[in-house]
Amino acid sequence: MPGPVTHLSLPAGGEQVLLGSGPRSIRLSVAQGTLLDGPVRLAYQLRGTDRLEIRLLALRRLAAFLRNRQMPAALFPVGAKARRWVETLRVLDALALTSRHRSVAEHLFGAALVRRDWSGGSDYLRTRTHRLIGQARALAAGGYLDLVRR
Repeated sequence: MPGPVTHLSLPAGGEQVLLGSGPRSIRLSVAQGTLLDGPVRLAYQLRGTDRLEIRLLALRRLAAFLRNRQMPAALFPVGAKARRWVETLRVLDALALTSRHRSVAEHLFGAALVRRDWSGGSDYLRTRTHRLIGQARALAAGGYLDLVRR
């Protein structure tokens, strides 16, 4: 089997297996028996309809992995939250250089766009920049702890 495989025996019984590593990985929970005794038959348990789309995506990832013997990159898209976190880190970088909101906007969106839209008919760029700066400052002031608690 390609890639790293991590096996964990749980103290309360049961096992967890992680196929792959990092953001492209698939976790299997063993409900009965053990993988350590040799070949096994997999059965997917689907309980309830809460988070159904996420559970079906996990099953599609496993099927693609078993078919292609590699983690299917197309089934691990970069999430919107990840993009937002990167944007927030970019704001913090910009704030380390300047406190001027317009300069932060230039750092994030480019000087040409800021020149065109900062004082234009809409205040969308100012509003977006102010919101991002507020989020970045909240994160730096301890809000990052909420990310760990999730």
